[in-house]
Amino acid sequence: MDRYSFDAEYLRRLREGDPETTAHFVGYFTEKLTFLLWQRNAPKSYVDDIIQETFARVFVKLQSANGILSPASFAAFVFGVCKNHAFERYRDMARQDQLDDDSLNLPSPELDGEQRMLAGEKGEAVRRTLRLMKQREREILVAILIDRRPKAEVCTKFNITRANLRVVLHRAIARFRFLFPKDKR
Repeated sequence: MDRYSFDAEYLRRLREGDPETTAHFVGYFTEKLTFLLWQRNAPKSYVDDIIQETFARVFVKLQSANGILSPASFAAFVFGVCKNHAFERYRDMARQDQLDDDSLNLPSPELDGEQRMLAGEKGEAVRRTLRLMKQREREILVAILIDRRPKAEVCTKFNITRANLRVVLHRAIARFRFLFPKDKR
């Protein structure tokens, strides 16, 4: 890539809107910024927008009172502005909720008849499985997983240590999984 040496005279002409200098600026940096953005995997649909916004910000800075202080580092300034704006764009893209094509066809929060029947069947299978378990294991599972009781409270109620609660809960979950009816597919 060819490099251009920017000087105070170039910046003055650019600041004053000289058509030839402005055309050179736009042509020179459009090529270089496009290449830079493609290297950074910028979405092709954003490349032109990022470059246009970069130019707008550079022209605002040129017109400001403190302007560009070092003509020799003008190119680095332009690349920095472009890079910063691209990062702003990426952050904005990441914040936007991405919706699937079928997201507009959201199911009703109301359960239909079949869903109520399946939920009822699963609930009954859970209750049946809990009845098959030892009372202490059942009560600990219900307290921790369903009632969401604080672990300290459960430890006090069942007179066990926190470390032992972990072991008892692990065994109770394993027993529940073993006793729970498997799907017959």
